[in-house]
Amino acid sequence: MINDNRLYFMRQQLLALLPDTAILQAVTRISDGAGSYIETWTPIVGGTVPCRLDPANLSRQHDQFALSEGLTSAYQLTLPYNAPLEADQRIVIGGDAYEIRRLATAHDWNVSQRVLVTKVE
Repeated sequence: MINDNRLYFMRQQLLALLPDTAILQAVTRISDGAGSYIETWTPIVGGTVPCRLDPANLSRQHDQFALSEGLTSAYQLTLPYNAPLEADQRIVIGGDAYEIRRLATAHDWNVSQRVLVTKVE
């Protein structure tokens, strides 16, 4: 078992390894009056957090979008343990948007969050 002081120290050390800034966004869907909707992505409160984006081990993977198959680049995103991250959010880093593909929620030590993302093209 790790004590609270050590856990605090580890979390502070992690922050030094997160050189970029992520803006977490939530979607709002508004009816267009014709049976469909318009999506608007807006930053969430407390959702501007430090991050690090690394290529995932699977470098390129096949993915399916709107019934057509395409090639996507996968990345592993590391965020602080307390970032208000949800599976249905979008993440903007340096002007590029990323969709969450897999969110790891189970950790022995709650030091960081890791998420597999793909770039929105």
